This record gives sequence, structure tokens and C-alpha cells, in this order.
Amino acid sequence: MRGPVMKIEGLGVRYGDFLAVRDASVTLEPGVIHAIVGENGAGKSTLLKAAAGFVPYATGNVHVEGNASAIGMVHQHFMLVSAFTALENLVLGAEPTRSLGRLDLATARSRANEFRKQTGLTVNLDAVTRDLAVGERQRLEILRVLYRGARAVLLDEPTAVLSPIEAAELYATLGKLRKRRRNHRRRHPSPP
Repeated sequence: MRGPVMKIEGLGVRYGDFLAVRDASVTLEPGVIHAIVGENGAGKSTLLKAAAGFVPYATGNVHVEGNASAIGMVHQHFMLVSAFTALENLVLGAEPTRSLGRLDLATARSRANEFRKQTGLTVNLDAVTRDLAVGERQRLEILRVLYRGARAVLLDEPTAVLSPIEAAELYATLGKLRKRRRNHRRRHPSPP
């Protein structure tokens, strides 16, 4: 039996004297969709950002199967360049190159199409990102972390900006990815 994809033990995050996260422990098992639920300001986003390496933590450990690049995070506020095409955003920071360092968009497109086919994440790769609907931008963000080889995908408030139809599509996509033994973490505020 394979071990966890990610294990957080006793994680603590401080901003000066303010303790944002205290003694958090979470285990991310393969093929399971996990949710971190809590009230606004409870530290859910901070915990995810610390686990993904975006925020330093003061105490505890984060153990990742393989290496830290196995974690991908889709932030609540997307991290896309609006003037780039979806394909350019997809490969940004992991650009395939040919001889003499020339960008190989044909290889990137082929690989992206394979991921789109496997996951059902439909995105027009030639569209300028600013012209994409919110749900398409989110699919692009998820596709981007998978393109980079993420084994665990952390989603920060994934339905906050989606319409009910887009949210249903997201849940269907997460179900498909779970079946492929990808790992996801969703977090939502507690209901009132």
C-alpha cells in the first residue's frame, strides 16, 4: 500500500505576533478528495499556502511524496497573465524548447491536448486569457498544475467565483481526476 501524497504535521504560521495557523496536521491520501472547512479568518488559505510553499511556516513539517513540485495550488485569485493566450499561460515557467532554446509550442500544445483529453478540462488554448470565462480560467489553472506534474492539487475556495453550473462542472472534473488517482484538496468557509 502506498503512503500519503502529503503529510502536514504540527504546522504553525506566524505573521509577527499573530499566530495565523497553530499546530495543524493533515494527511493527504492518494485518490481522495479532502476538504478543509472553517469560518472566515480561520487560517485555511494560509495553511494551504504554507503547505504549497508560498508562505513560510514557523513550526512543523510538510512531507511530500517525491518532491515539493508534486504540489500544485490553484489560488482563489487566479495567477494568470491576462494578455497571454491560454497555451502561453499553461507553459509559462515550464516552457518546452527546441535547439538553441527556441520555444516549442507544438510540443506544448500536443501535451496540453493530451491532458485536456484525459481530464475533460476544456479550454480554448488559442484564446487570450482575459477573454476566457471565470470557469475556463479556473480549468486553465488546474490544467497548468497538472501539466507541471502535480500529484496533489490544492484548491483555495474553488467555487467562490463560479456560477452554479460552473461549480457542478468543477465537481464532475474533480470526480474524474479522483478516479485517475490524482489528489485534490478543496476548502470552503463553513455554512452560516
